[in-house]
Amino acid sequence: PRLQPDDSRTFFTVAEGWGIISQKRTDKKQTNAIHVMHGRVRLSRLRFDVGEGKDVRSVKVKLGRRTLRATYTCDSGAVVIDLKKPCVVKADKKISVVLSY
Repeated sequence: PRLQPDDSRTFFTVAEGWGIISQKRTDKKQTNAIHVMHGRVRLSRLRFDVGEGKDVRSVKVKLGRRTLRATYTCDSGAVVIDLKKPCVVKADKKISVVLSY
């Protein structure tokens, strides 16, 4: 989100579902969550802006309580996360990403 990147929530919609995306930033980490409210969302790659000058040192991705294996690359103030196996996030489920600086 460009407005209030330190603490924001916004609605999203895709072909098979919709929900809420949230982002919280502190000095040491950024937490992003995609909460699917209806339908389902297929994911294999995620991209989040982290702001200029932030050096991402680790990425943790969870679907509910299950940790998902992923790799990441940093590119001009953003991090791109590739899941080892694509996943489907169903209604009432949440995928969360914690980026540590």
